Amino acid sequence: MSRTTHLIRMLGAGLVCVALATTSACSSKSAATNNSAPASATSSPLSSAAGAAGSAGSSAGPGSSAAPGSSAAPGSGGATSAGSAALALAHQGVTGPLPSASVEPKSGVNYWVVSCGQRVSTCSSTTAGAVEAATKIGWQTHVCDGQLNPAGISSCIRQAVAAKAAALQVIGTDCAPIKQALTEANAAGIKTIGGGGFDCSETGGDRVFSGFIKYQVKFSNHQWWAQIGKLQADWLIGATNGQAKVLSVKFTDEAWGDDIQNAFIAELKTCAGCSIVKTQELSNGDLADGSLRTKFSTALLQATTANAINVPIDGWFSAGLAQAVTSSGRAATLKVIGSIGEVPNMEYIRTGAGENASAAFSGNNSGWAGVDVAVRLLDGQTAPADGFPEGVSIRVVDRTANLPASGSPYQPPVDYRAAYLKLWGVS
Repeated sequence: MSRTTHLIRMLGAGLVCVALATTSACSSKSAATNNSAPASATSSPLSSAAGAAGSAGSSAGPGSSAAPGSSAAPGSGGATSAGSAALALAHQGVTGPLPSASVEPKSGVNYWVVSCGQRVSTCSSTTAGAVEAATKIGWQTHVCDGQLNPAGISSCIRQAVAAKAAALQVIGTDCAPIKQALTEANAAGIKTIGGGGFDCSETGGDRVFSGFIKYQVKFSNHQWWAQIGKLQADWLIGATNGQAKVLSVKFTDEAWGDDIQNAFIAELKTCAGCSIVKTQELSNGDLADGSLRTKFSTALLQATTANAINVPIDGWFSAGLAQAVTSSGRAATLKVIGSIGEVPNMEYIRTGAGENASAAFSGNNSGWAGVDVAVRLLDGQTAPADGFPEGVSIRVVDRTANLPASGSPYQPPVDYRAAYLKLWGVS
């Protein structure tokens, strides 16, 4: 039995499997030599199901004659059940349970939120979520902008130490480049919470953060980020009828950029008619110095055969990537997927203005999850080695599925605000 036939029968029997996909970034040469995802990206049954969908997803969904931004499904030819199945898996995404154990927040807490960079919506939305949650439980909150560089983030941590914070939440940054500042905070008795990055133990060192967000109980954080890469690939396979020729963008600053990239490469490899034609590496530094759009535009100009693009960070579209796509003269022939799901990106998707889909999760939800970790640490709970499970979902949003009301970011399938407030005993 072929993988395609097997998947169709599974769906016909009402069995739902889930998977996700994200961004990639290697040159076409490196894609040829680095086409295997780490074990962490493929170890779960959900990941295996996603792989089946990827290989089956050789054609687009219904209404596939639509141009980007139209009301039809995002394909480019006649639909097949296999292509529709790949898109259905992407739209279903992966979800997990929120915490179930109640905990009473301490009162009078001086809480600092260190943003990776407020000029990027994917940092600022998580920051806003953390502030919203901490304010709901009566904590005194302070936001410090790390300005997209380790020196700025380290400075924020040291300001929190000087201000005698009880706890601080670092958003979107790996431990390694800020280890010294975190060590100073720990020595001062401050609870340090990480999310959107990895602890120093991931690179052979000791754990430094007091506690970490674990995005879903069934995945390690490496596996969770890898699901984004798989989901992006599945969507592009379906949206191009199994003919995706991808300009792949890789984020180089954080370890999860590799997780997304490796999983994207591995999943795209299951599609015989798909390939990465060019990889462009981008960083926070490119955004800070204004070269982000220029580098991307040059890569798009060079990738003459590309009909698909995957980008790891939705905030980059507002920083010039969406305009670069629309001004390229090729927007009608490109299928473009990002990741995270902020308000501007939902509008780009709604109108076909340089982005057609996003492997989305809620930054605001992640901010609330970080505060839940802080509440539990301040309650004296021992941090699990792999983090406190918090249940942050990921689903692909496009014009046909999961698109929120105008003016709203991506909305998870559960009311996480109400759930957390109930756990904390806050009305």
